[in-house]
Amino acid sequence: MILSHSKRFLFFCNPKTGTSSLESVLSHYDESCGEDLASPGLFPHRHAPPEIVRALLPAGHWDSYFKFVFVRDPIDWVVSQFRWNFPPPLTYVKKLYWCPSRVFETVREYGTFRQQIHQRILEAADIHFLHDFLRRFRGIPTYPTLYQSTYAFDINGNKIVDFIGRFERMAEDTTSVYDRLDITSKTPHLNRSFRKPALASLTDAAIDAVHQLWAKDYELLGYERRTIAELRANERR
Repeated sequence: MILSHSKRFLFFCNPKTGTSSLESVLSHYDESCGEDLASPGLFPHRHAPPEIVRALLPAGHWDSYFKFVFVRDPIDWVVSQFRWNFPPPLTYVKKLYWCPSRVFETVREYGTFRQQIHQRILEAADIHFLHDFLRRFRGIPTYPTLYQSTYAFDINGNKIVDFIGRFERMAEDTTSVYDRLDITSKTPHLNRSFRKPALASLTDAAIDAVHQLWAKDYELLGYERRTIAELRANERR
């Protein structure tokens, strides 16, 4: 989360939606250093969800500040989450080189997630594994795992932010945000991943699992759950 009193905004960092790029610009206005909102087992400070922040901030700030978040198509988001949490083997070699003091933690992590690290095509079981893994970052205590919708809606399904930008139209939506905040800047693309399209990494059963396990995000964020035949047809175009 980035809180700015001077610009009067709250930016909620929904992971794997280009938030690192936006933060590189908006962090210049961040005045949240005195707000420690981290909650072990639910979310780190950076990814505090709005429903929690609303309960902790003065009502005047919450009601008058511009609140926004970015979201991403659930299929693309799930694949991005999987690759981020279980990166390729070379990542662990780099960790050993750059952080030799953490050699035991790195070796243990690699051993624990070795199957996921080497998994190129994701099966339904991999999607279920990720869903369970993300329970440690679920954000809202009563939710079983991490959902994007918790960064835009409260537990009753009511929209809780003023603006929901989309990863798929990042340039246009960031321009809208900057215009609203009177910020002149260009957003770099940080943490860029060079991988094949998400659908190419999923079996049909895995796609079904995403539709099922992240149904809440489809419902609340307005992304269409297209049939596998439609998705594959678009993939071939």
